[in-house]
Amino acid sequence: MEMMPPHPGQIKMVEEYDGSVRILDANTVPQRQRFVYFDKDGLEVDTPEAAVRRVPIVEVDMFSTDGEGHLVPKSKAKQLRILELGPDRQVLRSTVMVRDQ
Repeated sequence: MEMMPPHPGQIKMVEEYDGSVRILDANTVPQRQRFVYFDKDGLEVDTPEAAVRRVPIVEVDMFSTDGEGHLVPKSKAKQLRILELGPDRQVLRSTVMVRDQ
């Protein structure tokens, strides 16, 4: 992998239910949660060694919802959707977790 620019330094964590925001120092989170790595075809790869490009994760938006899509506290959520965003709010990854009830 060629030398790639460093992370800009901070990751903004947004809890959409209540609008709360935490700012994390990027150096305090694992490498895999700081960058998304892509191969020459633009597909995400798991390891930095397989990447030709990396994009920093600068914001993480978390949506905790009930079974009908309404925002609720995490403790009452049936679904948690996490959006990992790069610069200019570029969507890098989206993860959905569903709670068994």
